[in-house]
Amino acid sequence: MWWLYNIGITLYVQIPESLLAKSYADVAAYLTKDARNDLDKIRAIFRWTASLDLPVLQSRTTELPEPGAPLDYLLKINWRLGNHANFIMQLARYVCEMLIY
Repeated sequence: MWWLYNIGITLYVQIPESLLAKSYADVAAYLTKDARNDLDKIRAIFRWTASLDLPVLQSRTTELPEPGAPLDYLLKINWRLGNHANFIMQLARYVCEMLIY
């Protein structure tokens, strides 16, 4: 029944790497622009996060990003100073109404 979860959801989203140096709100809005509800938004964020190849992303990064940028936290995850759960939660806070802070 996996096909039920794929209705209306893009399986893989490519995001411009320059967007990762901006804010969490910009990244979250870009990832969830086609989502119909909060569940679709969480799925889009999770699938994109799970598809990231962090060592490759780090090798393409020529300079350290601004502190607090999504790219900064992704590099911390790669260096084992952060985790995917916190990153997903930070993105979801900007687009999901069901989350309680």
